[in-house]
Amino acid sequence: MRKRNEHQTTLAIVKIERILSQIYKRFNRVFKLQSHYKNSNKMNYIKISLSLLLLVFIYSGCVEANEETQHEPITQTQEVITSLEQYLDSIDPIDEVVMDEKMALGLVALPLACVDHPHSKPTWREYLYNLDYRFISDYEDTRSFYGCYDWHSAVHSHWTMVKTLKKFPNISVGPLIIEKLNNHLSEESLKGELEFFELESNKSFERPYGYAWAMKLYEELYTWDDEKAQEWAENLKPLVDLFRERTITYIENRTFPMRNGTHSNTAFNLRLMLDYARNLGDTEFEQAIENRSRFFFENDRNCPTTFEPSGSDFISPCLAQANLMGELMGTNEFAAWLDVFMPPLYSEEFQYLANPIEFEDKDAAIEELAGSVTHLDGLLLHRAWSMNEIAVNLPEDDLQREILNRLSSQIGQEGMKVIFDTDYVGTHWLGTYAFYFMLTTEL
Repeated sequence: MRKRNEHQTTLAIVKIERILSQIYKRFNRVFKLQSHYKNSNKMNYIKISLSLLLLVFIYSGCVEANEETQHEPITQTQEVITSLEQYLDSIDPIDEVVMDEKMALGLVALPLACVDHPHSKPTWREYLYNLDYRFISDYEDTRSFYGCYDWHSAVHSHWTMVKTLKKFPNISVGPLIIEKLNNHLSEESLKGELEFFELESNKSFERPYGYAWAMKLYEELYTWDDEKAQEWAENLKPLVDLFRERTITYIENRTFPMRNGTHSNTAFNLRLMLDYARNLGDTEFEQAIENRSRFFFENDRNCPTTFEPSGSDFISPCLAQANLMGELMGTNEFAAWLDVFMPPLYSEEFQYLANPIEFEDKDAAIEELAGSVTHLDGLLLHRAWSMNEIAVNLPEDDLQREILNRLSSQIGQEGMKVIFDTDYVGTHWLGTYAFYFMLTTEL
């Protein structure tokens, strides 16, 4: 705090000096131009007055800064951490939240509550044209993912339901989950989805984030030894095949990746798609992902962690990229790459990713920014699951593994605190991110 006050005072003094210097120069110019100001005594008097005024401003700034710091409590200087060993010792391990049936029940209730809740009417401004939106008459029979606020959230909400039932087959809401999946993953509904996406006007709709979650949903169904799951997978396959082909074209035509913290982030989406490719044995798609990922990211250095987060992030760009490269590289190659890509875990720069997200006034931010604030809540969960997945791909004797696991527990539990306290803008998607995080604690 003291250093910050001194820095602010210095900046203020510099600004005052500049302002008074400009005033002095203008007075001096006036005295030279106006013949009736030839009296040198008056000239000197003005100069002396300005100089004294400058000293008063400087002195008052210093006094104010000193008074502010004098009232601060005296604290011992914290030990500077300069090694992984010291940093690990400084992080207290906490009890992990267990992914049990009770926890799963609370999380799956969120997608169950929204999959039949139709998307809201689009809100684009009526600047030049009048807008006249109305539901298509048969959307419940010819669409699958019309709920949960937006298309991609509906898709990953279905993934959450499938994953829950697959992991806890006797869960009390199992029959309700099956009913929802039967309705939304029917042959007729998914045929309507395919027809919609085949339209040229919808070629880029939900690419790549919605594509990635559709592949994760299909992967979960395809790898489930269950008769109904195989039926749903078969219904979904034509749509996912279309997304697969379009994704290959999309990434091969990109010269630069998207490195933001929202839906279009390249590393995040390729990481989800990589799971799909591997679990289906799709070596062609897997190779395409690896080739373009290495092209985009292999030579990256010094990820700017201090830039995170931006105001609408729900994905950590640096951690998403590290997560992807950890899956593609061997442990030793990845450890060497991570050393030059990410700042040391004990460094001040890394703490931008390791500390809770603080708001000046969260209530005011929620009122003004609405969904963007829930994005930042979800960002904690993405950071947490990324740290767990990164840790798995480091060498077994690497201290960073334990550090990342401990940080993940702390950050993840902070994220878990908010998901049931938000409104529909948050609950329609945060359940999936919480569920995904919980799964990574089992790695």
